Amino acid sequence: MNSYASPLTHGLNLQVKLRGFRIELTEIDHHLSTFPGVQQAIAIVHMDSIEQQHLVAYVSPSSTDISKLRQHATQFLPKHMIPETFVLLDEFPRLPNGKADRNSLPEPQYGDMAEADYVPPSNSLEKAVSHA
Repeated sequence: MNSYASPLTHGLNLQVKLRGFRIELTEIDHHLSTFPGVQQAIAIVHMDSIEQQHLVAYVSPSSTDISKLRQHATQFLPKHMIPETFVLLDEFPRLPNGKADRNSLPEPQYGDMAEADYVPPSNSLEKAVSHA
């Protein structure tokens, strides 16, 4: 079962708060969907087993090039709205009304974290904090 951050609904947008930022998930969906070949994209905030929140994007079809999609997203979205993990699906699980079923999306695997923008500590203060 997936565990998601509590969304705040405002009109048709799905808004969540992640690390102090309010994020419109539908805006991420939209910009990812404009990448050539992407049929559908859904962004969620997923809570992992140690209660860390992750911005995850589910994208169809499964043949999508993640690195090019990530680069595409950086042209339109601020850094805090770039998904850290992408899950490629052939098709999305559907509700009886035909809409994508966000609650039935598969658990993300965080193995592609090496692709995320990691920046090592750059000064003594950052090094001290990172080892605390």
